[in-house]
Order: sequence, then C-alpha cells, then structure tokens
Amino acid sequence: YVVALLSTATALMGMVNSGFAANYSDVSPTLSSVMYGIGNTIGTFPGVISPILSGIILSSSKSSNKGPEWKIIFYIAFIIFCIGTCSYWVWGTAEKVDSLNRKETSQAINVDESIASMDIHGAYNADTSKAKQVNSSVSK
Repeated sequence: YVVALLSTATALMGMVNSGFAANYSDVSPTLSSVMYGIGNTIGTFPGVISPILSGIILSSSKSSNKGPEWKIIFYIAFIIFCIGTCSYWVWGTAEKVDSLNRKETSQAINVDESIASMDIHGAYNADTSKAKQVNSSVSK
C-alpha cells in the first residue's frame, strides 16, 4: 500500500514541476530567471535540512523498531506539503505582476571602429585602415 502511494506521488511530481516552472514566466517574463533561481535556492533548504532532521528523529529511539519514528518523519513531510499547497491556493497567481516586469530598452551602443574591428579569425586590429582592408577582402 505504501509503495503504491509513493509511486503515485513520484509519478505526479512530473506534473507539479512542469506547472510551477511555467508559472515563473507567466508572472514575470522579464525576471523569470531570477525568480526561478530564488525559488530553487529556497527549495534546496528542505533537501539539506530533512536528512539532518530525520537523523535526529531516528537516533532519538534506542529500539530496533523504527516504525513510529518513520511515521513522524512522513507526517512532517505531509504537513509541509499541505502548507505549501494551501499557501499556493491562497497567494499563488498566474497573472502578470506589473511591478515585476521591467521595460526593456534597447540602446544602440556606438563603438569606435578602432576598438571593435576584428579580423576574420577574431584577432583585434587597432589600425582601422587594416580593419577596413580585412573587411573589404572578406566581402569580395
């Protein structure tokens, strides 16, 4: 029974991951990468804390039967999942948040030919006449 529930939960995680990953782009197309990074950073903490907490809970009992301790660990995981789900139901959104969307401004950068000139192999040419000569030989 437990194996079936864990297998089902693992299979459904694929749908969960595709749902929340796309939500970052829905909320803020311009800052979705930053939001995804922050979300992944926060989401890493349970992966660090849970083995430590599990070790503390399991080592607190001196008996060879660790069933009750494992129950506590799974109840803690269940409560955390429920809190996360309820938090998303209350505060989660897929609406674009205007304050998280900055206007992209495209500014042309004027670069001096002597600084930006490169030959066909990517080498820097400080002499603009040489750069023009290389560019004209490439265009032929």
